[in-house]
Parts: sequence; C-alpha cells; structure tokens
Amino acid sequence: NVGKSSVINALFGAKKVSMSRTPGKTKHLQTLELPGADLTLCDCPGLVFPSAVATKAHLAINGTVPLVELKDAVGPVRVVAEKMGADRLIEHYGLNDEVLRAAEARLGDDAGALAADPARRVLAGLALSLKHFLRAGVPDETWAARRVLRDFCTGALLHCEPPLDAPGPRPSA
Repeated sequence: NVGKSSVINALFGAKKVSMSRTPGKTKHLQTLELPGADLTLCDCPGLVFPSAVATKAHLAINGTVPLVELKDAVGPVRVVAEKMGADRLIEHYGLNDEVLRAAEARLGDDAGALAADPARRVLAGLALSLKHFLRAGVPDETWAARRVLRDFCTGALLHCEPPLDAPGPRPSA
C-alpha cells in the first residue's frame, strides 16, 4: 500500500501526481487516463493498520512511518542488523576494529552492553567515525540510527529478500 504515486509516475514516464519520500503525500482520490491503454489509474491515500502489519520497527524500515516521528530509532536498526548482518553494515560504512573499540571506550559504563548488541556497536562506531557526539564525546547513537534508517529506506543501504513463498532456500538472517 506504499508507493502508488511513484508507480503511476513511472507508468506515465513523467510526473503526473505529486509524491514524497515519506508516506501520506496523497490527500485525495485522483484518476488519470493512461494514453493508448484504455485504462484509468486511481491514486488515493493509503490505509495502514499498524497493529496488524508488524512491529513499529518493521513499519519504520519499510518506510511506512516517517523517520522524523520515531522516538526510538535504535530498535529499527536492530531489525536491519538482523536482516543484513552487522558485518555488512560495518563494511558499508567503512568502520574498522580500531574505530569500533574507540567507540566502545567512549561509551564508558555502557560499553559492556555493546558486546550483546551488534547494532549499537555499529551505531557507536558510525557516530564516532562521522564525529557526531553527545556531551563529553559520547557517540550519538540516535543520530547514527537515523542515518542508517534513512540509508536503508532510500536504498543507499541495499538489502533484498525473496518473497516468502519463493521456491529455494531462504537467506539466513
């Protein structure tokens, strides 16, 4: 139920309806005649039922919830790290062991939690490598989480999965 306006614009090969990176741009029903196809396309606001769809983290990584409205951005990054693997995130952002250890050291008392949470380890390393800090030089994990989510939702951080009913082996998470 996401991306209807984008599909319509792609079919026309030109911008016929307005669209946005964040959901909710379409405010009313619009109909358009597709030339040469004897077809009428309708664009309308989408309906999302969050309690039936998935967790809030899944809604965020699928682009259903605007990222600016997230209170907890680290949770959705945990889902991304589970899907892609923390090693792929580390490679994508060019992090190395030295940066990850330095980020862990800057977290102080909270550093022990990083061993059990690979997503936070990546976020702390990313914040350190891009020099985004909170007070006293502590890496800003929330800023880094929003960066990772933006990259994931826009396709800069690429991850593809086959449909659940596709034949063949499923990729491991």
